[in-house]
Amino acid sequence: MYSFSLKLRNFLAITDADLESRSPITVIIAPNRAGKTQILLLLYSLFWSLWKDPDQAQSGIKSKLKRTFLLKKLSDLIQWEQNSCNFHLKSDLLEIHCDITQKRFLLEITNNDFKPDSAPLYIQPAGLGDYYKGIYSLRKYYPNWHLISEAITDMLSDLFILEGAESTTENKDLMELYEELFQAKYYVQKERIFIQEKKRKYGIEKSASGLKSLGWLYLSLRYNLLGSVLFLDEPEVNLHPTYIEKLALFLSKVANNKKIFITTHSDYLLESFNKIIQQEEIEIDVWEGYFQNEKVTYRSTVANKNDLIDTSSLNETYINIVKDLFEYEDDLGL
Repeated sequence: MYSFSLKLRNFLAITDADLESRSPITVIIAPNRAGKTQILLLLYSLFWSLWKDPDQAQSGIKSKLKRTFLLKKLSDLIQWEQNSCNFHLKSDLLEIHCDITQKRFLLEITNNDFKPDSAPLYIQPAGLGDYYKGIYSLRKYYPNWHLISEAITDMLSDLFILEGAESTTENKDLMELYEELFQAKYYVQKERIFIQEKKRKYGIEKSASGLKSLGWLYLSLRYNLLGSVLFLDEPEVNLHPTYIEKLALFLSKVANNKKIFITTHSDYLLESFNKIIQQEEIEIDVWEGYFQNEKVTYRSTVANKNDLIDTSSLNETYINIVKDLFEYEDDLGL
């Protein structure tokens, strides 16, 4: 799987980011409002445009950024109170540099030997099981109404187009693992999504919230939506810690020949990956964002058997909550 570097300056919430992705799995850790999803959407826009039409990638990226970020003008990507922003992506196969000011959008693509054979896939599971029918109807009947990010509507449109597709052998193996871990199957019928637990079948909107969140991975395998790049935005949403551990195991198997980017706030997910790192001796790229003087900075590290993913920033919050609780009890004389 290809490697690349990504640099961002004054891009939406992010003041400065200097990142590298060399491993199959990249986890993105940062507080709320620090731009984790914005990184995913930027990469999705770039990779999707390069897949859709490599020869027209410059104009394609420009329009895809607007529809993915729901922008009226591209200068809205510039961080508040700044005059310009830029991003730079570089790999052995490709180099993209973009400068944006209030009046200019300059995009340069060089050494473009990057020829993806499939579209990237973006999954944001929160709420999607409840609202997918309304989201898809908007895209289907009002295609010019850009009310929801195309990163989400692309996935739903492709899912219903490929309703009758046959899974590949590789995907079937992963589906069997999924069924073993989560005891559920999913399928599409007449533009509706159904879940099957043993002999019981029903609409996904009637299922438990955790099963709603997990279903999109299975569906992407069943209908061959999952290509070489997967973006997962907080996949631990609605999941019990037991299922989070199973999810980490499943993703580690999916990543055998794919590149997966995951945003998360879950120390359960990160520690589950740490367990896999130790057992399988794999490496995971870690992109971590920090607030410094109200500005967001990102840096990247590599987690391995000798240097695991650092979850202290998440644990510190928990420790402070417990500390405040005991101080409160002391004040009450308990």
